[in-house]
Amino acid sequence: MVGAFDTLHETLKLGIGDSTDSSRSGAYTTFFKDYTYAGYVRRILTNAFTGIAVQPGMPGNPASPQAICVSSPGQLQIRRGENLFDMHIECTKRPPNHAYILTGTSLIVVCPSFFDIPMAPAPGSSDCLPVIGFLNRFSEPGRRLIEYQIYVLLHEISHYYTYAASQTRFDHYDINTCFHLGPLISSQNAQNYAFYVASKSFLSLGKP
Repeated sequence: MVGAFDTLHETLKLGIGDSTDSSRSGAYTTFFKDYTYAGYVRRILTNAFTGIAVQPGMPGNPASPQAICVSSPGQLQIRRGENLFDMHIECTKRPPNHAYILTGTSLIVVCPSFFDIPMAPAPGSSDCLPVIGFLNRFSEPGRRLIEYQIYVLLHEISHYYTYAASQTRFDHYDINTCFHLGPLISSQNAQNYAFYVASKSFLSLGKP
């Protein structure tokens, strides 16, 4: 898992650099639309890159996001109100999600299925998603573009930092929904960050 974090760290540089560029890349305008939000997008990506400690939402000291691998029942239980949740059982309820963040905390629960997917894309491993031009939409939900450990981690880390910044959480997953979100919600939707950085990464690998 250390390798996934190291690879994500390097991959994030593509998004940070692109969001700094005023040339308005296709990846940025596809997933965030308005360059008015570029500073916010860059701050979320930079926070993910540095792992800076922030206030996650609940009372307590600022913290950096923390990944916890849950491999068996009873390993991690969280009480919310009067209910006690076993995180391993929650993992089995959430296919094909491979990790999830406990909103308002710094904890990212990593499920066993996380280790069944590749760590990162490699040259020649996939093509860009086809587009239906007359409908102005992609022809599939887009999961194969981001079904890698590094983008699963980026999705959850983006949740952490966008929630800390705005106290809002959006969970739009389908790439066509992400594409059609307005600029404000795009900048607060974790999946948009995953699609954005994945797009820059695939282009850097020589994808069409």
